Amino acid sequence: MGIESYLLRLGGNHETESVSRDLTSTLGFKPDPDQYAMTGYSYHVYRDGHHVIECEVADRSTHCHVSLRFALCNPPSIDKFFIDVAAELMSRFHLTAVVCEHLPTDAPTQYDASNILQFTANCK
Repeated sequence: MGIESYLLRLGGNHETESVSRDLTSTLGFKPDPDQYAMTGYSYHVYRDGHHVIECEVADRSTHCHVSLRFALCNPPSIDKFFIDVAAELMSRFHLTAVVCEHLPTDAPTQYDASNILQFTANCK
């Protein structure tokens, strides 16, 4: 069957509400009505007619987790857009990114806001 999506998780000591608010007010995401709303989670989706990125924001007692995912059927321009969104969230909220996909040999799996350039290179 093969891989059908690309997943990235971001985490840090930040209020879930402020991350969710920024997704919608600044980054153009909308609440995702197709996802089942569960306590402690909010779901968002970005659609611009070319790209679709899904986002789950999970509220943990001391921190939040943000999962970003896109289907591989998006056009190749999704790479830059996806990385730009992730880098913006990492910088704005001092989040650490964990790439949940195959990485080059000896590449770290976690990146903080000070490693945006290495994250960008390895995320692709």
